[in-house]
Amino acid sequence: MPITQDSKRDLLHAVELLSPTDFQTFVSEVMAIKARRNRALPAEEAELLKEINEGLPDSLMNRYVPLVEKRKKGSLSSEEHAELIELSDQIEKLEARRVRAMSELAALRKKTLSHVMKELGIKAPAHG
Repeated sequence: MPITQDSKRDLLHAVELLSPTDFQTFVSEVMAIKARRNRALPAEEAELLKEINEGLPDSLMNRYVPLVEKRKKGSLSSEEHAELIELSDQIEKLEARRVRAMSELAALRKKTLSHVMKELGIKAPAHG
């Protein structure tokens, strides 16, 4: 099926409408396609790339972000504080899985974690 300028524009418009989580999933799938085209990507690498590029769930972030803002303003109730801690723990677990997947990918590729992160365009978080 030939791709026209109109169909490319429609595709880009559809991508713009995706939620952050769906967008991350889409990007992950596109990266997997790109990798397969560039070389035969082993299934294990494809699965790790998918896990690495998966974003945090919208439901989690939709609750987390307002609680962080309330904390910054000093208006967080004790119940909200407990919820924020629980959500932070969930985020840490998800991010730990992501780092584990990056480490496994680095080992498969026989490269350092920092090299793989650079290849994937992933920056280490700033700690402050």
